[in-house]
Amino acid sequence: MPAIDAELQKVPIYPGAQRLGPIPNQSGTIAFEVRESLNKVIAFYRDALPKEGWTLNIEWSSFSFDYVWFGNAENAPSILHLDLRIYEDDNANGKLTTIYMDLMREPSPKNIPLYPDAQQVEVHNTMVTDPHWGAEVQERLVSYLTNATPSAVQAYYSSTLPQHGWSLTEQPDYRFAQGTNFTFSLGASRTSGLVNIVAEKQTNGQTRVELRLRGNTL
Repeated sequence: MPAIDAELQKVPIYPGAQRLGPIPNQSGTIAFEVRESLNKVIAFYRDALPKEGWTLNIEWSSFSFDYVWFGNAENAPSILHLDLRIYEDDNANGKLTTIYMDLMREPSPKNIPLYPDAQQVEVHNTMVTDPHWGAEVQERLVSYLTNATPSAVQAYYSSTLPQHGWSLTEQPDYRFAQGTNFTFSLGASRTSGLVNIVAEKQTNGQTRVELRLRGNTL
């Protein structure tokens, strides 16, 4: 799990905690154990996470939390979520606390990456009726020109967007007649969105790129 381990460098680990092996049926979960009381471990994370740049987003319960890390740039293409769950087990050898962590990237549709030589960038916001959601939603159209070929543009997004939490949609989306589609979802109670990408060669040799974004964080 090299990507998860890289993100884990941003998370303080309770002193003396031992990392456990893979959790069955939870491929993205990282777990640690430490012989310490639940209250002390929770107090540690309440103090240590903000010092490392984490912001408490949701407190699901007294032992379950969602923190976010925005990084150093206001225009970062994604933010990092940390789902933190801490449980205590009393046994013959004393208190044993287990720390579960899930790290996931949430794309920032407002800051979707542009091809490096993007020119004449235009952004338009409008409301459209989306049959999938059964309601009017905001759509952001980002268009620009580039000297790259359409295939190079598509390759760029296929490589870049998954790094920021987007997933390529293999099946065609009936809402868009052409292009490549990426989506993301952090669950029904959180955020979701999609982007449709069309790259077409123009008569002057340049490529026109259109990014149509829909979601609840535009």
